[in-house]
Amino acid sequence: IRARLSLERQKDSPFLKVFIEFQNTSDTAGIKKLRFTPDTILAQVVDENGEPLKMPLDFPYDGLSPIWEPLGLPFEGTMKFRISFPGMGYRPDQDHTLIDFGPDACWAVPDDQNYFLASKLTIPKQEGDHPHSDWNGTLILPKVPIFQP
Repeated sequence: IRARLSLERQKDSPFLKVFIEFQNTSDTAGIKKLRFTPDTILAQVVDENGEPLKMPLDFPYDGLSPIWEPLGLPFEGTMKFRISFPGMGYRPDQDHTLIDFGPDACWAVPDDQNYFLASKLTIPKQEGDHPHSDWNGTLILPKVPIFQP
């Protein structure tokens, strides 16, 4: 399995949409099952030196997320879908770029330097996993540049 994140700026909104794309690179024909949820992603906004950007300390939050079911990734197939669903309160006059993975992982990204979204995907092995069709493991995903408006 390979995976990567991508960002998409929304018109008239400071929130960047975050997408994940999976690719089945297995040499075993069949569908790979992924127990993906946004909680399997550990994300952090970092500067050019890899220093993490602090999350805002005090902000209201009111957001929803879909219910996640295991995904079937076809042999040699790819799948891309959105994994961020904004609910973070923000200051329209100050916050121009926001990344929101939920109340425990959201950032107001300043425009003072270059920043990147760094992430790691971990899907733990579960009892009963099939050795060829259920995927588990950890992937360090490529850093994604965060472009300012």
